[in-house]
Amino acid sequence: MNHNLAHGFYESSLHFPGNLALSVGGCEFSYSELRKFAQPVASWLRRNTVDAAPRVGILASRSLATYTGILGTCWAGGTYVPISTKLPESRLIQLLGRILAEALIVDSECAAALSPRVLSYCPRLILAPDLETSSTVHSDTGKSVTLAGKDALPAFDVHDAPVPIKPDHVVYIIYTSGTTGVPKGVMIPASGTSHFIASMQARYPLQPSDRIAGMTEITFDLSIFDMWVVWSKGASLLIVPASQLMAPAGFVQRQGCTGIFTVPSVVSGMHRMKMLPPGSLPSLRYSLLAGEPLPMFTASIWKQAAANT
Repeated sequence: MNHNLAHGFYESSLHFPGNLALSVGGCEFSYSELRKFAQPVASWLRRNTVDAAPRVGILASRSLATYTGILGTCWAGGTYVPISTKLPESRLIQLLGRILAEALIVDSECAAALSPRVLSYCPRLILAPDLETSSTVHSDTGKSVTLAGKDALPAFDVHDAPVPIKPDHVVYIIYTSGTTGVPKGVMIPASGTSHFIASMQARYPLQPSDRIAGMTEITFDLSIFDMWVVWSKGASLLIVPASQLMAPAGFVQRQGCTGIFTVPSVVSGMHRMKMLPPGSLPSLRYSLLAGEPLPMFTASIWKQAAANT
């Protein structure tokens, strides 16, 4: 068994190359197209990092670079560490110092926000696959950092596949919020994620025709379902814009989403805004609500709105 998280995506890209894999930022990418973005990122990491299993920070949100960065890191056999784009500078610096990443992948928005002070704590390898050309930036200590753009990526290798990894390999590290002190990194092994994916697939058998609303930031564990369970079945991940996260009913309706994984408070909020009349979400067949208490009233309102779940 190949425990590499990217392996399921790779298999889907072979069996369903024309299926929609990702919709984000108003753009849509088939499995074949997304593979052509992700595999060169994996090659870039293998060519430029020293560790055979590099630790890679992902400082990006709801962009193509977010998902190609994660896919590419896993493809290369590395460990991805999602970093919130909402952290204040001091907290970001603290986290970068704890992660000790060998490389950092950013989207264009975050690349522009890398201050000279933050750059002092960044690894020397920074990839911004959204940017067309590479450039050299400088930290406030005089350190030169290459911000590698699309021009630095190797050509797509159609014969390359995700590297096999062992069950105890750490596939990603999730940092706690740190509300009780210093944030702690929780190291998640491949065996754990493989078990979770298999269990979710057995309980919620997605089809290649399914369209899942991507609600969760990559810094939260629910994103594992959004990405890896969906992609392992050749289904579509439709990233909900940040401006619609608190009230995604319109997005679900317009996109014909068949599944959503979110928290009960989102349902309560939409009910208060009168967005959930009975039968208003007929396309949904899977509704997963977790992370918070689920009042009976909230469950009843949702069941009436999404009567086919």
